[in-house]
Amino acid sequence: LVKVSTKYHDTMVDLESVKKLPGAMETVEDAKQILTKYRMQSGNRTCFDCNAKNPTWASATYGIFMCLDCSGIHRSLGVHLTFVRSAEMDKWKRHELVAMLVGGNQKARDFFIKHKQQLDGKIPEKYNSRAAMLYRQELLKQVYEDLQKNSKLYVPAEKPADAPASKASASKSKSADDDWDWGETTPTGSSKSSEASEAQRNKRATSSYSSSLSSGSTPARS
Repeated sequence: LVKVSTKYHDTMVDLESVKKLPGAMETVEDAKQILTKYRMQSGNRTCFDCNAKNPTWASATYGIFMCLDCSGIHRSLGVHLTFVRSAEMDKWKRHELVAMLVGGNQKARDFFIKHKQQLDGKIPEKYNSRAAMLYRQELLKQVYEDLQKNSKLYVPAEKPADAPASKASASKSKSADDDWDWGETTPTGSSKSSEASEAQRNKRATSSYSSSLSSGSTPARS
């Protein structure tokens, strides 16, 4: 557990509490594109553990990219120490993607070096170290804070209980199945309209990351 201080109280954070935040368990449809762009940053172009070029695997626990060989060793350590994902083939939950974007290889390197943990040591020893434990907690705290701060961005607006009278009279000719999305009325009578609405929501939910990656920086946090 790691303590997160807010304006009003302190909250003890673990992975389960992160998963309960709004939008945390939502699958991000364009995660592959986001991660591909993020891997192009200089610090992420080599495997965190062995410096092999163009890593395509990742540990969402540490927000780091790694090669296929090192990912196999990570898997053998167990998901309680490191949760491995393919940056190209797997589906990504929102909280996993956020961990990668607030993390990154260079950030992890700096932390490990600061806590006097050898980067070229054996993988099992490295991730069972005190430095690894502290970094897991630090990254989890940052993911929690990011999900809280951007909850309105990650979660679509709920449908109002009653539509205003003016809007109700203006939409008498429309289907009774009309729905609300992002504060606007969007007919859901056809699959094309529904798909367009979903695509718009996913696009808005990742817009802040896309813009931050193009500038070579990670999303700002409070």
